Amino acid sequence: MRQMHGAWPKDALPHRIWDESYMELQHATRQHEFVTSLYVQAKLNTRALLDQVIPAYEGVFSDLYSATSLQVLRAVCKDKWMRRRL
Repeated sequence: MRQMHGAWPKDALPHRIWDESYMELQHATRQHEFVTSLYVQAKLNTRALLDQVIPAYEGVFSDLYSATSLQVLRAVCKDKWMRRRL
C-alpha cells in the first residue's frame, strides 16, 4: 500500500503537466487572437475616421483597403500635409 500525503499519492501530481508543444500552440493561439483583435479594431477606427473626414469615401471604393484606395488616401494625405507646411 502506498503512503498518502494529503489526498495525493506520493508519485501523483495534483496538476496536469502539459506537453511543451501543446503549451506553445496555446500561447501562439492566444497571440493570434490578440493580434487579430487589434487588426479588427484598427480597421474599425480607420473606417470611423474616414467617415468623419471624407464621408463619401466608402461609397467610392467597394474595398477600403484595396491598393487603389490606399494609394488615393496616401495622395490625399500627402497633399493636405504639403499644403499645411506652406
